[in-house]
Amino acid sequence: MLPEQEQIPVSVDDLQELNKFGIHIADLTDLIHDTVRNFRAERCDALSAQPSGLTLAEREILKDGGALGVDDDDAMTGTTLHLASLMQLKFEFKRLLNESLDAKQVAALLRISTARVRQLSAPDNRGLYHFKGVNEERRYPEWQFDLHQAIPHLRELLDTFSVEVHPVTVHRFMTTETPDLEAPELEKPPSPRDWLIAGFNVEPVLTLVRDL
Repeated sequence: MLPEQEQIPVSVDDLQELNKFGIHIADLTDLIHDTVRNFRAERCDALSAQPSGLTLAEREILKDGGALGVDDDDAMTGTTLHLASLMQLKFEFKRLLNESLDAKQVAALLRISTARVRQLSAPDNRGLYHFKGVNEERRYPEWQFDLHQAIPHLRELLDTFSVEVHPVTVHRFMTTETPDLEAPELEKPPSPRDWLIAGFNVEPVLTLVRDL
């Protein structure tokens, strides 16, 4: 048992690195409290023998982040693994939220009006990808832009992406190099984003999107 009031040692360098991504001490404190509440609520002893319940996307996020035992439910209890996934997603989402643009910034970047940005954000006119941030504000990840325009085939991508896919999963998919995309003129496999910007056929990317 940990002594009462024991403090967790964290270096200044670590905190400064987290601050670069908009993650502050208050966020870490909230995360610890949330984790404890979740452990109590889910009754770890009753759930430890159950499968983790992680989605494929959550498993990939954990593995990309260096987590071990993700494919082996015996390595960690179902509850522990599920909470680890939630912690990872929270940090990734916090970073994505801070690095994304609001509607005014998108309008300035694309040199269009904010009204046009809203039009391109409508559910029946998916011309720009967005997710809800603080106070339901729309946030637009930077992966979908190339200089002052949207990346090629963005509308086709968004028509293929399920609206249920988590923004972190979408971001990782679009920005992570994948061996599933290759061409003779490329020295190494590109990310889907770079593949499309380079002018290659969109269909291989759409095929990967359908498998998410």
